[in-house]
Amino acid sequence: PGLEVAAFATTATEVGGDTWDWAVGPDGALALVIGDATGHGVRAGTVVSVMKGLFRGDPFPKDLGAFLDRAGRVLRDLGLPRLHMALAVLVVRGEEITFASAGMPPAWILRAATGEVDEVLVPGAPLGALVDTPHASVSFRLGPGDAVLLSSDGLAESPGLDAEPLGYLRAREHFRATARLS
Repeated sequence: PGLEVAAFATTATEVGGDTWDWAVGPDGALALVIGDATGHGVRAGTVVSVMKGLFRGDPFPKDLGAFLDRAGRVLRDLGLPRLHMALAVLVVRGEEITFASAGMPPAWILRAATGEVDEVLVPGAPLGALVDTPHASVSFRLGPGDAVLLSSDGLAESPGLDAEPLGYLRAREHFRATARLS
């Protein structure tokens, strides 16, 4: 209740590595996941399928960082060489947001009261990487009319009107200018 969710995804090839999914809990909580597997095609699609399965199996873990740690171990233990997954998970319960990330771009929050865009960056290695770094989560609150943007690097890499890659600075400004539109 009180939330609107919009998503857009397009693949570079027939089977892409970018993905998103969502789940609603019995208490009305909303869980969102967005990810970017290395490469394109069937190999990337396999990693996406594994991660979607892990998310669907536990969309509301008590500790989002521990969920990412576990998902990274599962991916590494599958023995798929050179396949990694950047992944971010966000859980909304009322005005409280919990966010964890494994190598994804920061979340942006447009604060309706001020028009400012806050950046929430949670460092963490992509899943399946050989480095076993613990993942953390952060919490923050949303106010009335605030908007949150999660994206893969595909947003910054997409061409702007001048056919040049949009980049993070221009993407952030586009978000600021359009976040209040329906």
